[in-house]
Amino acid sequence: MNMPPDKDTVVISIISSFLDRDNIEPPVLDGWHPDSIQLLFDDICPGELIGEGCAREALMNNLHAELIIEILDKHTNKVNWVVHCEAGISRSAAVARFIGETTDLPIIGEGGAHDTANSNPHVSALLDRVRWSEHFNEEK
Repeated sequence: MNMPPDKDTVVISIISSFLDRDNIEPPVLDGWHPDSIQLLFDDICPGELIGEGCAREALMNNLHAELIIEILDKHTNKVNWVVHCEAGISRSAAVARFIGETTDLPIIGEGGAHDTANSNPHVSALLDRVRWSEHFNEEK
């Protein structure tokens, strides 16, 4: 992330299971809002593999979605949001789309308005499914 830390900004940082920890350090969340989180899951959908030799694929799961939703519900429009992943195309776009739709906040990428058309379909569907499941259970 090429931004100075801001204690009024919640960061959702997504890192990959295959990140070369010897040469690349994941972003440090010091100085950002205390509810900032770092999640580890890959840019894959169920049944997909990253590539030959990558035996550690990590699929986004319900716990990841529940953590995102919990933080989002806690803050809604009270903070700024930064969603970050290594590529910044699919996983972060799906999470940003979900936050934008939930809060009616605009999605702005580093270069301006951010396109979420290439959002990871598994991440998008899982966030939506967990949100609706929680909503349905609250009504009972």
